[in-house]
Amino acid sequence: MIVHYVYVLRSAHDDGLYIGYSANLRRRFMQHCNGTARATAHRRPWTLIYYEAYLAPADALGREKYFKSGSGRRFLNAQLRNYLAESPLNHVAKLYAANVRKPRERSFYAALMFSIGRVLASVVPWTSMNHLFLFDIAPEIDEKMFAIKYEFSYISR
Repeated sequence: MIVHYVYVLRSAHDDGLYIGYSANLRRRFMQHCNGTARATAHRRPWTLIYYEAYLAPADALGREKYFKSGSGRRFLNAQLRNYLAESPLNHVAKLYAANVRKPRERSFYAALMFSIGRVLASVVPWTSMNHLFLFDIAPEIDEKMFAIKYEFSYISR
């Protein structure tokens, strides 16, 4: 009799979860740990944190599909809440998360154009699509006020 497994791995690299299916859990886990499984090789090392065994492969594949859904992930978080509470993010994952979520810095020109757009949006009444506003940005910047000098003209069709 062949037993089919649905399992959950936790990465020590980025603290993410991986959900998978296998008929031979020991062999598949070793593939994940050795890096021979292409899907997970870049996120090693792994820890097996949860698994379920089924006699029918269709049941195991259905359960894997459920775990990968939103409600299935909520179920796993509720099922593993004690483990996840005792094993918070490790320092490597915190550093990784800090680097990944770092907001992109704007260049001076991009920040300037963003500021001009906000000023124009607050000053100019955009009443109709039949009107077009053109503006010319003067290259001078008032050094004391750091204000942008601009001119805009109203063109009616």
